[in-house]
Amino acid sequence: MIISKRLFFLFVISIILSACNSNKITADIFVINGVIWTGNSEKPKAEAMAIKDDSILAVGSYDAIQKFKGEKTKIIDAKGNFITSGFIDTHVHLLMGGNSLLNVRLRDAKTKQEFINRIASFAKKIKSNQWIVEGNWDHTLWGGTLPKKEWIDTFTKDHPVAIYRMDGHMILANSTALKIAGIDKNTPNVKNGEIVKNPDGTPTGILKSEAMYLVLNKIPSLTNIEKEKAIHVAQDYFLSQGVTSIHDVDSLGGYEILKKMHSRANLKIRVYSADPLSKCQSLSSKTRDNEKWLKKGLLKGFVDGSLGSHTAAFNNPYSDKLDDKGLFISNMDSLYHWISKADDKNLQVTVHAIGDRANNSLLDTYEQMSNLFF
Repeated sequence: MIISKRLFFLFVISIILSACNSNKITADIFVINGVIWTGNSEKPKAEAMAIKDDSILAVGSYDAIQKFKGEKTKIIDAKGNFITSGFIDTHVHLLMGGNSLLNVRLRDAKTKQEFINRIASFAKKIKSNQWIVEGNWDHTLWGGTLPKKEWIDTFTKDHPVAIYRMDGHMILANSTALKIAGIDKNTPNVKNGEIVKNPDGTPTGILKSEAMYLVLNKIPSLTNIEKEKAIHVAQDYFLSQGVTSIHDVDSLGGYEILKKMHSRANLKIRVYSADPLSKCQSLSSKTRDNEKWLKKGLLKGFVDGSLGSHTAAFNNPYSDKLDDKGLFISNMDSLYHWISKADDKNLQVTVHAIGDRANNSLLDTYEQMSNLFF
């Protein structure tokens, strides 16, 4: 059979067009009738966008995105609502945050009695011997008096309590938790921490910085099921607030859970996960992972604590406690060593420093390192 050149040419063209049509990128979702912030000063607003999987294909007019329309493209009418990029929160404790949403909430307790009532009410709802944790209270809301174990002991005899101040550098432990940790009037202070005591030497229940871990290390680790539940609760909360990407500086071991969630398409936010800076020795440059939704390569360190717990390190004393200048959490020689090792491995570093003495010391450390290169 002989085919003319004209017919052969038309046959080739039809194959090419067919291939082009079969490879056409179609959107899963059209968002229309919106007020979309573009970030482009020349065209700051758009009315529509086309989305496929986790990527935006196009932003512009309704007519401009029509080329991405397919038979199964879903249409969402924004009804004139404002649409912007998701927010990025660069300092999140993911597991702690999720776990706090599942525990007693004290962040906005404005009085001593409200603080006590919320703990007492929560204790009635949980099983015996279950730890009461997180909390995130702020004693400045009721005048600045630090809570004491006696405030809650009556209501928590069957529950060990270790609840954070909102900054995470101080906890209140009840008598049950102190007993589990073996803390009494004869327990000496720990380095880089403080067991706050009454004039007669008995612990008040307040533990600062490194002293917190005398109790915190006694709390049973979260199970994988509990971790995943906490992360689900946290990410749903983030999304409800418009946060779509976070830097997670938690150290409770959530990364493996996040990986499993991602493999099952259950991870709804992007996560940049940090390891403790002190573990830099055991990490390699291969730790740096730039996967689109879940990545590593960040190390978190500390110089001092926080203002509200009097653990931020200052050159001058606190105005309400003239014998207190705060404290260092990390030895500066160790910090220099860890940062150097992290830099050698091409890992990123973020270091917490609040007080002027802490910041000066950290900047001196950075300057000392820079002198090696310039």
